[in-house]
Amino acid sequence: MSEILLTSFKRSLKLPISFSKYSVAVYQPKGFNYPKLRIFEIVDHTGRWIRPSNFVKDSDPLISYRDTLYNLYSTRKNSIENWFNSIIGQDVALCCWCPYDRAAQRQLKEHGSFVCHTEVIRYFAKYLGFNLDIDFDRQKMKVLI
Repeated sequence: MSEILLTSFKRSLKLPISFSKYSVAVYQPKGFNYPKLRIFEIVDHTGRWIRPSNFVKDSDPLISYRDTLYNLYSTRKNSIENWFNSIIGQDVALCCWCPYDRAAQRQLKEHGSFVCHTEVIRYFAKYLGFNLDIDFDRQKMKVLI
């Protein structure tokens, strides 16, 4: 049975060799050079980064963030679905900095959870019929769904 896992770069180092590792982050930590999945970038067609901090003045900032990112992924639906279909039967890790970057660490300290675009990736994948597992760290992730 194959697995698609959302994890951090840090935890990816401990995965079995059977896992193909991909970056879903804008940048990778020093020493990492995983293939980058641009289909999951948080950058829109104008080059603007979609981050939770962009929505702090909205009445429900996390929902605004989620919906904006989900809509962005919807514009890439065919490419994302084709990629998931291409990895059926493989063990794959989709890696992000969270929760080891400064913003996520601050969120954990202040709120006990953190926000990461990988939660929206998971939600969008589920819409397409694919199940993504999460690592232990992501169990502390703010569920946006």
